[in-house]
Amino acid sequence: MTEIVTKSDAPGEGKRTQPTVPFDSALPVSRGYESAGEPGAGDFSPSLLLHGLRRWGKLVIPLALLLAVGAAAGVYTTFEPTYEAAAWLRFSEATSYLAYSSSGEVSREFDVVQTHIELINSPVVLGAAANRLRPEVFPASTSEDQVLHKLAKKLDVSRLGRSELLKISFESRDAAAAAQVVNSVVESYFDFLGVADSGRTQRVIELLEEERATREEGIAQLRKEIGELMKQSPGLDLLTGNPLMEAQGQNSLAELQTQLATLEGEQEVLRARIRALKETLDSASFPVPEGRLARAVEEQPEIQRLKAALAEKQTKLVEIETASARGSDDPFYRHLLRQVENDQEMLARVRDKLREQVAEDLKLTVIAEEKTELDDLELQFERNRALEKALRQRYEDEVGSMTEVGSGAVELHAKRSELSRAEEVLNTITTRLTRLRTEQRAPGKVMLLKAAAVPSEPLVGFPLKRIALASLAAFFLPLGLVFVGELLAARVNTAEDLARRATVPILAETPRLPVARRLLPSIRERRFRRDLEAFEEAVDGVSALILAADMFRDMRVLAITSATLHEGKTSIAVQLAASIARATGEETLLVDGDLRSPDIHTIMRVAAAPGLAEVLAGDCTAEEAVVSWKSCLSILPAGRLSASPRGLLREDKLRSLLDLLRARFRHVVIDGPPLLAASEAMTFAKTVDGCLLCVMRDVSSHRQVELTCRRLLAAGVTPAGLVFNGVSPKRYGSRYGSYRYARRPARRA
Repeated sequence: MTEIVTKSDAPGEGKRTQPTVPFDSALPVSRGYESAGEPGAGDFSPSLLLHGLRRWGKLVIPLALLLAVGAAAGVYTTFEPTYEAAAWLRFSEATSYLAYSSSGEVSREFDVVQTHIELINSPVVLGAAANRLRPEVFPASTSEDQVLHKLAKKLDVSRLGRSELLKISFESRDAAAAAQVVNSVVESYFDFLGVADSGRTQRVIELLEEERATREEGIAQLRKEIGELMKQSPGLDLLTGNPLMEAQGQNSLAELQTQLATLEGEQEVLRARIRALKETLDSASFPVPEGRLARAVEEQPEIQRLKAALAEKQTKLVEIETASARGSDDPFYRHLLRQVENDQEMLARVRDKLREQVAEDLKLTVIAEEKTELDDLELQFERNRALEKALRQRYEDEVGSMTEVGSGAVELHAKRSELSRAEEVLNTITTRLTRLRTEQRAPGKVMLLKAAAVPSEPLVGFPLKRIALASLAAFFLPLGLVFVGELLAARVNTAEDLARRATVPILAETPRLPVARRLLPSIRERRFRRDLEAFEEAVDGVSALILAADMFRDMRVLAITSATLHEGKTSIAVQLAASIARATGEETLLVDGDLRSPDIHTIMRVAAAPGLAEVLAGDCTAEEAVVSWKSCLSILPAGRLSASPRGLLREDKLRSLLDLLRARFRHVVIDGPPLLAASEAMTFAKTVDGCLLCVMRDVSSHRQVELTCRRLLAAGVTPAGLVFNGVSPKRYGSRYGSYRYARRPARRA
């Protein structure tokens, strides 16, 4: 344990004692203060905000309210309503299955739906829509890539659950523009699909439907014949099995039947495709897919050159608008903007001109492709017909051999096998019909239920949520800054906070010294007296503790100091000296040791000089500088500083002076300079008998108190205790209670 240097009554004789700590025998006093972690960082606690509001509330709360109102007004004035236009499409992907349906087919249909959604969002469709929209919706200075980016960002294509409905919507601040964008996208989508000219696939479906109807009639006839045979042989047991299959041993006849049925169904599909393709080639108006035509036009070298030149000028427009102080009002910007508009008109004219020429060339290409496809289909049909003829011959031979060796039930079972094969052919045709309906691009596949209309009401009429969010954010911004400031400042806010870190005893918790407020005279006087009584009573408690505790018995010269300025050390020193003199009736001296910023002569209304500075400089004696203020209390003012206080406050001079003062006064209370701000403060700390460290609530920081204790310990001095002052009188009264006089005594010093 570090020793505190104390002095006896005899001048020049000192002794070292080890003070005891009467408050907590287990409390260590060697370190002085426990580290708070990183310098300037306090404990993270919501109470920091309350402490910050107590300190800055009169400024922060009005500022927060002002910012909240300003944010709400800013959101309201800058709010522009957004409109949503939507078009509804029906995607008829769920067709009726006449034979059966499989989970694989249903999964494929959902994949097709997602494919069409992605197709609408693709640059192929959006690029065609952008050409329709410019320059009516998008400014001429907007490049094609920027238009595509805006469309892809704001266009929403969604399927309503697992239904057949598709919703294409677009949000814009211009209601008419929103509807125009949606309708242009829908038109471009249908153009790409070639809905108006996709009759070939529909024709294949119609031919297969006719074949399916014919097959159903044949199946009905077979079932009728089987019924008549069963009536002619009523004793025939049909549950004994098929004698054709039993005689065969192996299922070769069944395999032939399955292969023949599958091949026959595929032949019917090929026959329908060939017939539809021939009808298309023979038609007067051969259809050219719109999407393919649009891509072919855009791939023309002349179009590519015009688009590159237009993109370059649009890039220059953006650069001029950004760099020029006049922005879009710059003359060169306007001149270039007119050139861009002219180039866009020229690009549209060139597109229209090339469209006819490209359409003719593309028509010839498509016809050649269709003829090649027709040749391939006919070749495949001939091969399948030859294979079908061979399989049918094998099947008939097998059935004929079974008939020669069979029984009377053979004819009936042959009809049943033929019925089974006919049903398999029908199932094959039905399956292909289902696929064609799912994959076709025909009016029955995608149907426009409702085009986009110009919305009359915005999505949000009044931006209540935005105003609320902006107001809350603006309101909590200064509060957050206060919280962060308090967290970084790491101020001492409560006595409990100080006690958790301090390893020296906290002698007392005192309220702040009252000041006159702008209230009614009667209220001001009553409140001032109440607060002053609380302050005096708290300091009287400190003096009573000093006079009664064993650790202060030999501490006749006591220095009151602090870490920095404005921590209440002077008020505590003045009141403590008056309280000791009044309580003991012994000679007490109050010394103003803060030579740089003296205050005691102003508070006690005595002459500033001569004082301590003159005594240390040898200009006068201590007896000449000491002023007798009232009975038992004398004052040694600071004097007027004429040289560096460090040179005056040499340890030997100060020690000799204190020895002289001990001989005359029983108690000496020194208002010392702050330890961190003044280098001479350490001289006082080393030469006095004891040192009290004042800590001001909401002013002192843990870092400063910790650094002060470390410096004292490095000099071999342990603070005798801490005085936590600056507590509000209400908190002090609620914590310690009040015990007022029944009759107020005479006014104190």
